[in-house]
Amino acid sequence: MRKPKIIHIITRLIVGGAENDTIITISELIKQGYEAFLLSGPPKNKEGSLVLEAKRRGIKFQLVPFLVREISPVKDLLALFFILRILLKEKPKIVHTHCSKAGIIGRWAALLAGIPIIVHTPHGHIYSPGRFNFGVIRTSLLLYLERLTTCFTDRIFAVTDIEKREILNFGITRKREKIIVVHSGVEIEKYRDVCVDVSKKKASFGLYKEAEVVGTVGRLVPLKGHCYFLSCIPKVLSAFPTTARCYCATVTRLAEGDACVPYYSAKPPAPIFLFVGDGELRLELEEQAARLGVERNVIFTGLRRDVPEILKCLDVLVLSSTHEAMGKVLVEAMACGLPIVATKVGGVPRVVSDGVTGILVKPASPSALADAIIKLLKDKKLAKEMGEHGKIRATAFSAEAMVKDIINTYLSLLKSAEGVVESHGFAEAMRTHGFAEAKPVCLTVCSSASHRKVSKNGNSNHSNRRHGTNKRKSVYRSKKRGTSLPLLYL
Repeated sequence: MRKPKIIHIITRLIVGGAENDTIITISELIKQGYEAFLLSGPPKNKEGSLVLEAKRRGIKFQLVPFLVREISPVKDLLALFFILRILLKEKPKIVHTHCSKAGIIGRWAALLAGIPIIVHTPHGHIYSPGRFNFGVIRTSLLLYLERLTTCFTDRIFAVTDIEKREILNFGITRKREKIIVVHSGVEIEKYRDVCVDVSKKKASFGLYKEAEVVGTVGRLVPLKGHCYFLSCIPKVLSAFPTTARCYCATVTRLAEGDACVPYYSAKPPAPIFLFVGDGELRLELEEQAARLGVERNVIFTGLRRDVPEILKCLDVLVLSSTHEAMGKVLVEAMACGLPIVATKVGGVPRVVSDGVTGILVKPASPSALADAIIKLLKDKKLAKEMGEHGKIRATAFSAEAMVKDIINTYLSLLKSAEGVVESHGFAEAMRTHGFAEAKPVCLTVCSSASHRKVSKNGNSNHSNRRHGTNKRKSVYRSKKRGTSLPLLYL
């Protein structure tokens, strides 16, 4: 039996957890004989690109030039028709969208193309508290669009139980069975079995091999809370007053492949702080480090392709996010045997067991971050025990488990869809996803008094039963000729 064609759609293919999950999933689907490929908007900032990584893994990739993260009515409409044209040509059985923007545009394109199965992974919602500040009106509009789009979405993958609860609390859907928890997956062996000469790797940053290194890995963007991590550094350094403050070269801005000349001192080196990643806040964070007087204790590495090797050089991994769907880097660090200091936000408590694999602190609290870091740097036995527990804990978030759960969901939906006539047209898609069975009626958007609200059969109320559930549906009929669309009561 030929396995179905699957198309994944994501807003942009930057260096990030959601994008990495998508690449891993498609790569594994291809290995298992599925015909799968990826549509993505262009990466246009300093956060890096995973396009080459996708191609290296043999993934067919199609750029959608109009698919951008920002709200742009013209580009959004162009992206919708661009994706629709591809879906009509390829006729996949399944469309799987990722992130909010691609999720809305991609799922509507899939509905218009008559795709039998539509699934979505939010990877954290844009309207979640503390993630973005879009304002009340824009957030309400996005929330309404998400609720409307979810009406014809067959399944939603939440990366944690907390995200599932958020989806229900925001009223995106009332159907618990529509939401499936599938944890973000990490290729554990890539981090657990990495071989690196720690002394040489530290020397490439201009560090002593004995230097204690506290690091964070992630995009330099507001929701990652790097400003709070920087603010805690003076307190951490004050806990080590007998150490040398100037332990490394004056060059603290590194690009991949750059190296510093070690600065030698009679005193042992002070703890150092490594910021791995790039983004819109880099310059601002470098200026903050200078204002705090800790610029010689901080290294901004920029984008790196050797993250597993860098993690092996750390003594503590810090995640200071103010919002986090799950925190994939936490699993990567635990696989390397590192103790964790992280903020108690989003799905982080589901990954890090407080007091067992790491220490959880309240968000936006530099003092709490500093206390936790000092504790792990001074208590080597505790740090080692947490690292060992972390190695065991990390196996629960393997890429294999993630892909297995996703494929099982695909197969379950395909089995449920058996017997559905495939026409790849809008009207058929409406039937497939539980909308009206029926006869075309006209819809015209205007203020004419000639409009009157009717149901499909002309009565004021009509129920459409599908899979044992009732859906209230009505349409507007006009005397003018037009197109028929359903209006849902949310």
